[in-house]
Order: sequence, then structure tokens, then C-alpha cells
Amino acid sequence: LCLVMQDNQNVRVGDMALDYHKEGNENLYFCASDWINLNAKTNLNFNEIADVVKSQVLMHLPSLGEAKRTYANGYPGYLRLDGNVKDISPVAQLLGYDVTLNNPIEIHGSFSTNDYSSMSIVAPQVEVDGSRYDNVSVYYSNRADSLSGNVMLTKYFGENSVRIENSF
Repeated sequence: LCLVMQDNQNVRVGDMALDYHKEGNENLYFCASDWINLNAKTNLNFNEIADVVKSQVLMHLPSLGEAKRTYANGYPGYLRLDGNVKDISPVAQLLGYDVTLNNPIEIHGSFSTNDYSSMSIVAPQVEVDGSRYDNVSVYYSNRADSLSGNVMLTKYFGENSVRIENSF
């Protein structure tokens, strides 16, 4: 798979396999590639998945638009996401950064039509433009009336390390 950017630069994201099947009321989506593996379980149809994620964002940033809160199935919907990123270079290249992973990044998330979502991202070691970061973790949780989270990492300055933690 190759993406073409606005400046006609090609970004190769490698081979990718997508799979879908249904088990009872659950839709199961799988994405496997050279750089990312994702599994998603949901009782939403494919078109509703983007609406759920978008409504979670717009709930806390209403100036970006109105959140859609009606879903075709008429009952509480959910999306559970699990996966890992083995090579972040395709995304880093799109953003213009030099990023190296020494271990995969783990991603776990949950989104609901009941206005709840949470996500955790854990990266054991990352280098960004030559700067080393260890034990990087990002977590957030939201409800209709609140948004909370934290970011923790260890940044290296030569051989010296500093632990950085921030909650919001």
C-alpha cells in the first residue's frame, strides 16, 4: 500500500491484510500489516464506528461541530480496540518526524454510544529526532461531563533521565 501526499511524495506503508466476520451480534475487524496489527469488536455497523468516535471528540470540543447521537441499531453500542504498532515510520514520515521504536506500542481502547470512552497507549522505548524516551504511557477516559487522563514518560538527557508525569 502506498499513499501519495499533497506534495506528490509517496509514503509506502507496506502490505496490509484486512478481514471482517460476524460472531453473533458482534462485528469483528482485523488489520494486519508489516507495521500495525489491530483488532476491533463492535455491535455497531461499519458506518456508525466513525460517528461514535467523532461524537466523543465533539462532546468536549463543540466548536468543531455537533455530535451525532442517534444510531441505527437503537441500543447502546460499543467498540473495543486492541493492537500494537511495530513500526511507526509510515506515520512518522507523514508527520515529518524521525521516530524509532525498539519495542511495539500497545494500544487498548473502548468507545460507547453511552458517551464513554477510554484509551491507553504504552510504548516501552521511543526515539524521536534522536531524543530517547522510555516507559511512555498515555491514558485518557471521558464521560459526557468530564475528560481526564495522564501522560507519563522518562526523558533522557545524555545518560541522565528525568521522569515526567502530567495529569489533566
